[in-house]
Amino acid sequence: MKLKTVILEDNLIAKITLENYCNNYPEIEFLESFETVQEAIVFVKENTVDLVFLDIELKDDLGWELLSHIHDNTIVIVTTSQEKYLEESRKYDKISQFLLKPIFLDTFLMAMSKVNMPAE
Repeated sequence: MKLKTVILEDNLIAKITLENYCNNYPEIEFLESFETVQEAIVFVKENTVDLVFLDIELKDDLGWELLSHIHDNTIVIVTTSQEKYLEESRKYDKISQFLLKPIFLDTFLMAMSKVNMPAE
């Protein structure tokens, strides 16, 4: 079973990089990217999402806002350029990994190797 995955990222280079990684990772079914928290909230309320790559500082809000709208079993990998969010990310059980930008392929692969794949 592939992980149905979305990206919440408003930095174009980071978004394209993550999309490329997701599209080339065999266990991921990449669904959509969003630049605002509100767009992502609408999507996750209407669709099944297994994995979210979550930026924190976005145009309309902080990414943390999305966490209360996703299913408890959804895996979240924080992707941010701000190390200051590491401590806060530890407060959320849904957060599996914390990746600092820029995200390189080896870092992405290491994070994915630690993700618990859902049973088929």
